[in-house]
Amino acid sequence: MLRMEILKLIRNNVVALIIAYILAMSIGINILSFGFDELAWVERWLPILTIFYVVILIDLLFWMAAMQISEDMETNMIQVMRTSRNVIQYFFSKHVLLLLFILVAAFLGIIPMADQFGFVLNFLYVTLVFSVVMIASGVLLAMIVKKQSVVMLAGSVVTGFIFAVMVRLVFPLWNISPIPFNPFEAFIKAYYYLYLPVEPPNQSYVALTLIAVLFYIISLYVFKKLTFDRGFRL
Repeated sequence: MLRMEILKLIRNNVVALIIAYILAMSIGINILSFGFDELAWVERWLPILTIFYVVILIDLLFWMAAMQISEDMETNMIQVMRTSRNVIQYFFSKHVLLLLFILVAAFLGIIPMADQFGFVLNFLYVTLVFSVVMIASGVLLAMIVKKQSVVMLAGSVVTGFIFAVMVRLVFPLWNISPIPFNPFEAFIKAYYYLYLPVEPPNQSYVALTLIAVLFYIISLYVFKKLTFDRGFRL
């Protein structure tokens, strides 16, 4: 199953663009860090650029998770149902592959910090937890929009929430009020607390982990009841 998911991922044209984005951003971040680290503006903006790179990548992960399901809905539905006896088996290879993909990509962006083991571990852990939330969101989206052609459009709402947080954190002097009940604010702030330890975080990794795991379980349960148990007929 994992091999099949890898092949499907490689053949996806959107994934090719995402890989190009990963290479361009990670190379640029490393060049700035190793070649221009003494410049004041690099020291100030490099953490923000790194956070931007990873958060946008996780936002794309949201679409990738939804597209995996919509592809099965439109193509090999019967085969998927015969080879996956339960919803865990159906999602395991898909989501493990996406998580590995995002963790490797995130590490490429923090190679300059590789000598700080604690920072790297925390950065990857926040990325893992945030990725679980985005994958769960993609699962729920796929049950609503159904078709790949609509996934990108529907995902723009999620992107709007994410960019709202990014703008507020990158330009704090703008004094922009947060969007009420924005589910992504706490996760994105966790990245900034890693770079700005002088500002005490107002949430713990334990809380973020519990939220992510609970949301993921709920998403899979809803998918099982509304979609999987009905033979993927929405």
